Amino acid sequence: MKQLFINKKATIKDALLKISKSGHRCLLVTDNLEKMLGTISDGDLRRAILKNQNLGQKIDKIYKKNPRFFYSKNYNLKKVKELFIKNKLDLIPVLDKTKKVEKIIFW
Repeated sequence: MKQLFINKKATIKDALLKISKSGHRCLLVTDNLEKMLGTISDGDLRRAILKNQNLGQKIDKIYKKNPRFFYSKNYNLKKVKELFIKNKLDLIPVLDKTKKVEKIIFW
């Protein structure tokens, strides 16, 4: 699961390498305490590159700060399936009350 975490201070190049190694199209952006701050997808990275962003630029300006997620005590499989279909997501994180990732549900 931690192979899908990336710190908000990482660069675009770091994120590209991590996505390439993970085989998934999305990473969870975390702070130093591994609390989820957002997500960054391969599409977000491609758009940044097309806007001539430097590969050494930090991802903190391009990641999605309002991602879709569930709290561990507030989800069921029906809600998860609806969110996957409605928003065409690849993964949905499940967080505890402090926003630490407890698990990740994949499509």
